[in-house]
Amino acid sequence: MSAVANPGPTQRVRIESIDVVRGVIMIIMALDHTRDFFGNSGLNPTDPATTTIPLFFTRWITHFCAPVFFLLTGTGLISRCEKNPKASCRGSCSRAASG
Repeated sequence: MSAVANPGPTQRVRIESIDVVRGVIMIIMALDHTRDFFGNSGLNPTDPATTTIPLFFTRWITHFCAPVFFLLTGTGLISRCEKNPKASCRGSCSRAASG
């Protein structure tokens, strides 16, 4: 009987900075979506006459969330295609481009 090394499952390495940014964006969006439940829902957060500075700032910062999500999606797709060129990246790119 010969001793053959059985390679274990390959461990996927995650890029922590992408996960951190994604988590921060999710927290910001959760705060924005739950804002109406905890505050005065009659206030317009984009009207300077009736809003407060923190409320205006939280509403303003959420305008960056969707573009950052798209940026992270593209970053993940490029990372995947660079690490595994045999993966179906062509199909993934066409699906990502078509929205």
